[in-house]
Amino acid sequence: MRVFFIVILSLTEVFGSWNPFNSNSKNCSQLIDLKIGSQLVYHTYDRNEKLIVKSFFKVADEDQTPDGKRYTLFSESKDSKSARIYDAAFVWDCKPGAFLIDLKNYLPPATMSAYQGMEIRGELKQIDYPVQCPLDQVFPDIILNLEAWNNSNKYADIKLQVNNRKMNGEESISCPAGTYKCKKMTYDLTISTVNLGFPATNKFTITEWFSNDVGMVRHDYYKKDKLINTIVLAERNF
Repeated sequence: MRVFFIVILSLTEVFGSWNPFNSNSKNCSQLIDLKIGSQLVYHTYDRNEKLIVKSFFKVADEDQTPDGKRYTLFSESKDSKSARIYDAAFVWDCKPGAFLIDLKNYLPPATMSAYQGMEIRGELKQIDYPVQCPLDQVFPDIILNLEAWNNSNKYADIKLQVNNRKMNGEESISCPAGTYKCKKMTYDLTISTVNLGFPATNKFTITEWFSNDVGMVRHDYYKKDKLINTIVLAERNF
């Protein structure tokens, strides 16, 4: 079961009035040192700490850009019984001073499994993780609009919104892949879909921990102040 992404590259409005990229920032070799073949494995647990999804991310391509590197990753998500949920492709960028992750990464496998085998059309937008980030830094809101197409027919509109994203400090976080110094961030995530004319909206509050060395270490998903899912870094091979 595969979800195909057609990405229209555009300027991303991720940074608002500030710019984390400067000549004094760390370069890409000092950040997440990905290479072709590098793999990250994430496990998703439900509110009862039961494993429900395994997601495998593998770097398929690496390109030099004028200000850093661009990685193309393929992911495969499976349920607890190893049945495939969906496959996807993502674009991650490394620039001096920050790592940028494809916003489609934040669409849960359970949501995207409904569009297996379809084309997902939309522009590339990324969420940024600066190397240096002051406490209480507030980030601009981001909106991503996608369309799911089944052959020549549009099946669904998908809208993802990130609001109220804020830096909350640094913490040491342990996971199956190790212990890492992380930036702690919080934000509101809204996923709205219209499938064949039928609308649905899910709202979450996210707490996440991101390491300059390995990337995302942990995600906690809350709904109406109750923890519903936790995603943790289970393995890394770089």
